[in-house]
Amino acid sequence: MEKISRYQLVLILVWLTLGTGFLVMPSLITQFTTTDGWIAVLSLFVGGMMSAAIAKFHVSKFPTKRGTAALLAMGGRGVGDALAFWYVSVIFLVGSVVAREFSLFVTIASLPYTSETWIAMIGLICICYITYAGIEPFARANEFVVPLAALVVPFLIFMPISLFDLRQLQPVLENGWLPIWRASGVPMFVYGLEFVIAIQFVPNLRSPEKLPKDILIAAAISTVLVTLVVVLVIGVFGTTTRYLQYPVLELVRVVRIGRFIERLDTLYGIAVLTTIIFKLTVLHLALCMGIQDVCRTSGYRWAIIPAGATMFVSGLWFFRNTPELTHFIENVGPSYLLFSVVGIPFIGLCIEYVRSMWRNWIQHD
Repeated sequence: MEKISRYQLVLILVWLTLGTGFLVMPSLITQFTTTDGWIAVLSLFVGGMMSAAIAKFHVSKFPTKRGTAALLAMGGRGVGDALAFWYVSVIFLVGSVVAREFSLFVTIASLPYTSETWIAMIGLICICYITYAGIEPFARANEFVVPLAALVVPFLIFMPISLFDLRQLQPVLENGWLPIWRASGVPMFVYGLEFVIAIQFVPNLRSPEKLPKDILIAAAISTVLVTLVVVLVIGVFGTTTRYLQYPVLELVRVVRIGRFIERLDTLYGIAVLTTIIFKLTVLHLALCMGIQDVCRTSGYRWAIIPAGATMFVSGLWFFRNTPELTHFIENVGPSYLLFSVVGIPFIGLCIEYVRSMWRNWIQHD
């Protein structure tokens, strides 16, 4: 079986968050609060702590099973199948949202006259090829991107620093904590709980017992990077950030050095597309492995094309435009993921406890 190191896992989890975190999180947060938006980003780490706690329980009880297999073991036939199917449907729906974000970004940012269906097909081909190669080659390719990101990302982040105005971040807590709490829903319960996807790869980890620590490391790195970006965006655009669909893209577009260095949004676009493809690949891998457990097959590669095609088609069908997608992420996503990621395993645990009590009672009699 393919195995990945702790370093490779942390990188996968970081790109899982940053794949769309840089893209949409600033605009979603500033719908509720502007000057205090950076405080709301810190809740991303709280969500990471919740994910680490779930992973801690999982690896202590099921050190060799992935999430769907653990639900099957806890619930047994029938109930376990239903819980695992629900868990797979959650991964599928999250993947459909990210697939829709991929096609929307490409059409809005660079190819407005190109059919979204063709763009979705290109994305589908990419993730199917990477998923078929397996998690280990994907993790190695992910390592190759890190040096490039280490050169490009700081450059794109700190170039607009001359346009930064600290007064855009003041006054702090002008409207109290309620707007911050409302803005924290997406970072905490949508992006923060996405780290739980790592339990789908427990059999592929060289050190599964270190999974909770790796999730905390990835959550801390992601929180710091997203906070820097949100502070910079708000410091440059202020209250107008809430009217920008892709604030970071607009931030990169205003960067100009002399008469020769400008339009750096091309570099940003390439970076965003790469990270979204990586995020889609992680979700696609987890989805296919979950289907393998639910269908009780010996491998997952047979599900790569059907699952991927359905994921992209569902994204186009469920979310016809940007407002529908934004409404789902803001208003439905937090409660849906909180129930599915925390509630479903808790239900499975309760069922297993009742079953064990029943078996002990039968044996005692």
